[in-house]
Amino acid sequence: MRMSERPLQPDPAPDRLHYAWVILAVGALVVFGALGLARFGYTMLLPPMQGDLGLDNTQAGALATANLAGYLALTVIGGALASHFGPRIVITWGWQWRPWACCSPGSPKVLERR
Repeated sequence: MRMSERPLQPDPAPDRLHYAWVILAVGALVVFGALGLARFGYTMLLPPMQGDLGLDNTQAGALATANLAGYLALTVIGGALASHFGPRIVITWGWQWRPWACCSPGSPKVLERR
């Protein structure tokens, strides 16, 4: 019997979860966090933010435009970095710096400038 004529035998059932499922779950959580929580959260915060900061619709729109332009620019930069260093390193670095990036706009030194 030649090699091409041998019947295929199924792999035995694995004893643990395959690593690809872990990567898929983590990737889904990253997409949910980046798109679901961060990017679309602006619309929920807009009315109270306009009232507290005294922003009109033009200023709020400019703020939203700057937010989405920054998102676009960092998406391009992140893609280029992932191509150069690999996605695992870029994602790990990004998640390590995320708390600083989220908390720094509300730091006392930034608020003093207002």
